[in-house]
Amino acid sequence: MRQYDLPVSSDTWTVTIPGRGRTRLQNLWAVARGSSRQAIVVMAHRDDPGDGTGANDNATGTAALVELARGYALATTPGSRVRSGHTIVFLSTDAGSFGGLGALRFASHPPFPVVAAIDLDAIGGLGLPEIQIAGDAPRSPAAGLVRTASRRIEEQAGRPPVRTSVLAQLTDLGFPFTLYGQARSSHAASPR
Repeated sequence: MRQYDLPVSSDTWTVTIPGRGRTRLQNLWAVARGSSRQAIVVMAHRDDPGDGTGANDNATGTAALVELARGYALATTPGSRVRSGHTIVFLSTDAGSFGGLGALRFASHPPFPVVAAIDLDAIGGLGLPEIQIAGDAPRSPAAGLVRTASRRIEEQAGRPPVRTSVLAQLTDLGFPFTLYGQARSSHAASPR
């Protein structure tokens, strides 16, 4: 990322992981400064569960993260008119396969005020494309955001994403919680 003028930062810590003992973990992130200090975090964990699914979970997310950062950096080179209203943080987390420990660590010590997180996890699977929008407060996402994201997924995947059922939507509004790394409640997730 340095070759694209995206400064890289890291956070290293040690934690005990059941079945693995004391383990040194490290998060890495590249920052594309926007006109606001508020950040949108695009993240992917770079470890795998060790059961042979690593190519999808999560080499696909990590590859997409690097490519998004590279593409964004090239679009914002000097002389370009592209500049985000928010700072964009491209975050590579550790221990995503062990309860999202890297995402939890980053959420516990964010270097920026975070307004949104996009988690790229197992995006190359054979299942139907899916988009999940969740948060830490009961509210519906903006309809325009859902339409735009759905159109882009359909353009890339050749088919529309699966829509969450009405019951699941009502449950999410009533009990805002996610097992994925983009929400504060992800620390409750059990290892995959």
